[in-house]
Amino acid sequence: MSNALHITITYYQFIKENPDFTGCVIDKYGDKFWYLNGKYHRTDGPAVEFADGSKAWLLNGERLTEEKWTYTVRLNKLGEFLNGS
Repeated sequence: MSNALHITITYYQFIKENPDFTGCVIDKYGDKFWYLNGKYHRTDGPAVEFADGSKAWLLNGERLTEEKWTYTVRLNKLGEFLNGS
């Protein structure tokens, strides 16, 4: 993941120091966190991927089940398509 920011501090500390960060952060444990304007957010996969393989699905900081996340992302993409975006 070449565009990810690798950090040596905890992601809690990083996001506290960078409250409007957008992008992916990989912490010293190999855990990956995607942010949009300082909130957990990802539309092409889980917003949190832990090194042990567990995942968390979030949009705009709101945690969802994988099923609800998939439904919401598809609904948003359909709306964009119908609106010509």
